[in-house]
Amino acid sequence: MYQVLELEGVGRIVYDVIEKKTPCVCIVDIRPAPDVTELIVPATIEGYPVISLLSFAGGSHGNDTVVSITVPEGVETISHAFNDYTALVRVNLPKSIKKIGLYAFQGCERLRDIPLPEGLLELSYGAFSGCKALGEVTLPASLTQLELESYERQVNVFEHAHVEKLTLSARQLAKFHRVLKRIRVDEVVITGTTDDPDTGREFLKSNYLKKLTLPRGLTELGEEAFAFCHNLTEIVVPDGITRLGVCAFECCSELRSVPLSPAVDTVPYRCFDGCESLTNIDLSHVKKIGGHAFSGCASLTRMELSEDLVFTDEEAFKGCVKLTEVTLPSRLTKLPSLTFEGCTALTAVTLPATLQEIGYGAFRGCRSLTALHIPAQVTKIGARAFASCEALTSLSVDADNPIFYAEGNVLYLKETGERAPAFED
Repeated sequence: MYQVLELEGVGRIVYDVIEKKTPCVCIVDIRPAPDVTELIVPATIEGYPVISLLSFAGGSHGNDTVVSITVPEGVETISHAFNDYTALVRVNLPKSIKKIGLYAFQGCERLRDIPLPEGLLELSYGAFSGCKALGEVTLPASLTQLELESYERQVNVFEHAHVEKLTLSARQLAKFHRVLKRIRVDEVVITGTTDDPDTGREFLKSNYLKKLTLPRGLTELGEEAFAFCHNLTEIVVPDGITRLGVCAFECCSELRSVPLSPAVDTVPYRCFDGCESLTNIDLSHVKKIGGHAFSGCASLTRMELSEDLVFTDEEAFKGCVKLTEVTLPSRLTKLPSLTFEGCTALTAVTLPATLQEIGYGAFRGCRSLTALHIPAQVTKIGARAFASCEALTSLSVDADNPIFYAEGNVLYLKETGERAPAFED
């Protein structure tokens, strides 16, 4: 039978004494007094320990005055008890807490500080639903259950919540990925060790993630690992990374830099395609660059290329509109089609003596390119290779080149004397 207690400095408490071998108390409702801003839940009632905080039939009376709550040692479960406490900022939980149950803090839109103690086993659906101001949340190692859905509908633990920084282990990330895929979080720190290349992919297409720290032991990033994380600005990559997946950072439009390990020797297809804020990247150890790898990197101003570099497909740097100067490696033999198409700020390019082929449209639309020397071994130049290069006023060809010669800044074929189609738009 429920009993009522008016407690000075707290308010009205409805409770039930549970008759066990050792009697204990379940508080089923708390209505803080109007002047209470710091609510301290009693540890005992009638001399019996309080072990759980609930609410009548899962309901809530809400509160707009309580700023902080202290839950005493001995309490193991909280469910529904404090939902819609709209002024609540801080919650101090005891080491004894085992479960934060259904909708425990739902609608606490100002709740920021709620350290989750080691020993917590379960977070139920809706526990922090609508908590739009959560600061740092660290999932304790003891956590074994994160419930995703209710019987009625899918309700994430953090449904409509916003977390500034979430810290969790790689093991937890793998176990709770269905819940975490829907979370609104600015920064994620993944701790521990893992060799799973899909680590972090749970945040694929996140529109909230701004910073990510990956765990030790990771050696590769899976395909599309962080693709379309439009607000990702910073990623901390462990030194052991040796391989990047296809489209790993595609359309991460706010990503400014990625420190690549010297062990990474390949930048694959569309790896950084659409990374509009990427300003520079060290490629001095990269031996292969795939098609569209840096296409659309509109802020890229400089890069350092390896002497062993090979382009494996087209459009590697297409649309890098702030790239001003390129020195190609001295062993390069082929520039694929459209490699630098639309690099409108490119003023100078040094072609190596080993170069044999310049692909279709390789420099098309490089409107600022003023001078170019074609080496002796270049025997193939694709159509439109230099189309719309309006500022190109100094064109020369090595005298030993068997196929081409230049005259009046026009490229001709030696065999027929005809103009080469390299400039035709």
